[in-house]
Amino acid sequence: MKKKYSYNAADSIATESLHTKSLLAVATAVMLITALGTFSGFLLPQNASAQAAQFSLTVVTQDSGGAQINGYYATLSQNGNVVSTGFSPATFTLTGGQAYVVSVSDYGSYLFDHWKDTNSKTRDRGISISSNTQIVAVYRNVNDPTPSPSPSGQSSLTVRSEDAVGTQINGYYTALSQNGAVVKTGFTVATFTVNNGQIYTISVSDYGQYVFDHWKDTSSKTRDRSISISSNTQITAVYRNINGDPTPTPTPTPTPTGQSSLTVTTFDASNKQINGYYTTLSKDGKVVSTGFSPAKFTLNNGQTYVVSVSDYGSYAFDHWQDTGSKTRDRSISISSDTQLAAVYRNINDPTPTPTPTPTPTPGSSQVTRVSSGFIAADPLNDRNADSSQLKANNPHNWFYYGSAVAQNAPVTYYQDTAQGLHLGVQAVAAGQWAGFYAETPDTNAQLFHAVLTIPYTSIKDNTFDTGMYVQTNNGLINYVTCAAMATPSGNAWAVVRTTGDYNQATEFQTLWSDSSAGQPQTRDCTIITNGSNMLQVYLDNKLVYSSNSLNLQMPPPFNVYLEVQSSSPSQMLFGTYKDYYAAAGPRMSVNDAPAGGTVKVLQGSSVLATGSVGSNGRANIDLGKFHFPLNATIQVFGPDGKLVASTSSSVAIWGGDVYTTSATSATASSTNTMQSLSAVDSSRHNTSVGMHNLPPSVFK
Repeated sequence: MKKKYSYNAADSIATESLHTKSLLAVATAVMLITALGTFSGFLLPQNASAQAAQFSLTVVTQDSGGAQINGYYATLSQNGNVVSTGFSPATFTLTGGQAYVVSVSDYGSYLFDHWKDTNSKTRDRGISISSNTQIVAVYRNVNDPTPSPSPSGQSSLTVRSEDAVGTQINGYYTALSQNGAVVKTGFTVATFTVNNGQIYTISVSDYGQYVFDHWKDTSSKTRDRSISISSNTQITAVYRNINGDPTPTPTPTPTPTGQSSLTVTTFDASNKQINGYYTTLSKDGKVVSTGFSPAKFTLNNGQTYVVSVSDYGSYAFDHWQDTGSKTRDRSISISSDTQLAAVYRNINDPTPTPTPTPTPTPGSSQVTRVSSGFIAADPLNDRNADSSQLKANNPHNWFYYGSAVAQNAPVTYYQDTAQGLHLGVQAVAAGQWAGFYAETPDTNAQLFHAVLTIPYTSIKDNTFDTGMYVQTNNGLINYVTCAAMATPSGNAWAVVRTTGDYNQATEFQTLWSDSSAGQPQTRDCTIITNGSNMLQVYLDNKLVYSSNSLNLQMPPPFNVYLEVQSSSPSQMLFGTYKDYYAAAGPRMSVNDAPAGGTVKVLQGSSVLATGSVGSNGRANIDLGKFHFPLNATIQVFGPDGKLVASTSSSVAIWGGDVYTTSATSATASSTNTMQSLSAVDSSRHNTSVGMHNLPPSVFK
């Protein structure tokens, strides 16, 4: 039987009304669930179509006068990985609410000074955004004495230097201190931003034959000067020449007697001249002059200088044209007008740059290398790479680890051509140390070198360390280190040795330290040790510690750690590193030389080091204070003072090199192009080390 259906218009209207209300209620519920799912993340599955909001971050660069300057390299990082790069004005896409680090690089005479919105002078800036955002990095021109505009309640203090007749002389190291802590340093003409009405101490340093004499406005002969200002102020330090000329005259042109010109030019791999590359001339660890290629400097004849060239864009330094050396920081001494050429490679061009071989000059007796002291080297600034790229392309077998990894503390690491390897760490809680390092494989060497930079003269809270640590590989925490520390009261450097158990160092011995005002933020560190009783440490090519009677308890091989440690949770703190190398030792040897004779190592006409030839025909020459490879000539003299043998031209010398004057015994190449596989076990690292945190007391 079929059911009968009846239709009632009133019932239909009521039913439709009910259905409409139900559908509206369901739709409202769905919208509410979707919204809650989007914001809470637990009502909708993770693969739902709703996505986290993204916003743009634009990084603009301007000079101290407020004019926009473009083309400055900027990086965006997250969780230690560079996620995007660009040139200012650079725009990046960020996920709202997530933490990133943005950083900008220097170029030429323009150096990062501060972030415009926060006045922070830390270039690596943590940031999280929830809307489209623009930030501005302010740069200062190191060649422009005009100070950057100061924030409200602050004024600029400019320090100049001049000689006794009023001629401006630049490049003198200047330190600004407050309450006993150095807050900023620079080279004259130096400009500092200070708080109005507060008391500071300004101090200038001597250089060469020029020493501080008095302050021009007060005639005071006290170099450490207390000062408080309420408006932009300029003061001048007057220097005298200690070589007996009370009224020195300006350097004349042409070059005066006793001086010569050094011209530095730059070329690409095809020998085409490329100009505008930033070049520095240094002496005794201080920059005395800068310029852009082709750059011309005036040098005192017979004195030793260091000339260095910088990278820009896709062009990176490759080698010096006359020697083939790939070390950009080049020691040089001249006695006549000289021209050097630096050859650059395009890092976007896979074609390698050929390294020239110097042509030997004719000669009856030659000094040749029979074995090399070169062990390993990594410039650490030969490419731009984030952490994933560093791990994927790791030819030097660095091992990245530390206690911060186990603590799940924030870390970051990357490499750039401007500053080198960056290691960053942030403590998870105040006073709780977190460490992060790059560790070398097991290495049989006695000399280790790196350039260390601590970017801070002080930090907001707690303590931060950075250093190079040389440790035995047997598991015991026995090591020696040169390290820097920053606290809220300032920074300091120290050389420390420790012994300990398999978990931590238990004994700390400070061998040298300096916490005085005006500490440099970058130092060149060389550690020389046999792991038993001998230890020498050079900072900026000056011997600061030496002993042959220690009980180091550090049997080789060694692992070297470039490491940062922090107990500050308030920000990510960085150390930077470049120019790592290891050599067999500090000495070079020459065999088969005439007994009673002399061996000299020279740059131009300047004798860098000498050694006497023993009865066995061998001379040992200590070169530990020099940067390797040392580009120099080797000359051998008989007992009568006559030259009997020499290298045909300048050669790249490493500590531990062995040479001979007998051509028949020469069996090894005279170049160093790769690490010795017998000295470096690339498969072995000490993977149990957490960190090497140093108590602040060792820096005092």
